[in-house]
Amino acid sequence: MSEGLVFEDVSLSIGGTTILRDINISIRVGSKVVVIGANGAGKSTLFELFAARRRPSSGKAQILGETIGSTDMRRLRRRIGVCGSATLERIDPNLDLMEVVLTGVEQVYSNWFSEVDEGQSTRAIELLGVVGLESRRGERFSNLSMGQRQQVGIARALMANPSVLLLDEPFAGLDLPSREGLIGRIDRIARDYPELTIILVTHHIEEIPDAFDRVVGLRRGQVVADGSKQDVLTSEIISSVFETAVDVYQVGKRSVAIAK
Repeated sequence: MSEGLVFEDVSLSIGGTTILRDINISIRVGSKVVVIGANGAGKSTLFELFAARRRPSSGKAQILGETIGSTDMRRLRRRIGVCGSATLERIDPNLDLMEVVLTGVEQVYSNWFSEVDEGQSTRAIELLGVVGLESRRGERFSNLSMGQRQQVGIARALMANPSVLLLDEPFAGLDLPSREGLIGRIDRIARDYPELTIILVTHHIEEIPDAFDRVVGLRRGQVVADGSKQDVLTSEIISSVFETAVDVYQVGKRSVAIAK
């Protein structure tokens, strides 16, 4: 467990307001976990803790065997791949796709590097292949749709061989075909990288890829559900997590919530 993520009684306050309270969670190496909750539940703040971008106000947070607050945070962050809308917005839109993926080596956002070795170039091409965009590697990032940018962002996040991959609402703003395509690609990545710990944050249960087998529910800054998809994705529990009466239906291997 020392190389996973372990939070013990973690709370975090910002500007005198408690955002997260008494978070206890252990995530094993190779786990595929989804964090769900309504807007304002604390998902983004918990994501920032998972990414080693914030320190808890109290409690103990360990990521990959290192304790937040008593380790080199910049070095730790190099072991964590992050993809989300906020990350994509910071990338220089004039870069081509190869250049964008290569910025993941040092987790920067522009083409400041002068030399790229053959191994790095080969890996960048391979990762663009993983997300289905190898043939477009010379195209400008600004030419891509939002869904395609998310795909490139995932390739970028994987470039440095991270131990943890964090995906922050990767399906936000996508139309139906783009969303379904990206769900499928993330599902395949989860299966093809069994040792990679992946944490996906969303507020739509229908966006949970099949390979993700654990769901953590946040409500008002606290964990109110944590277990297998079968145990958590029920009408009663999802209604409690979102504080809204819903019915949860099974459609194939996916779940859908509809308000009563």
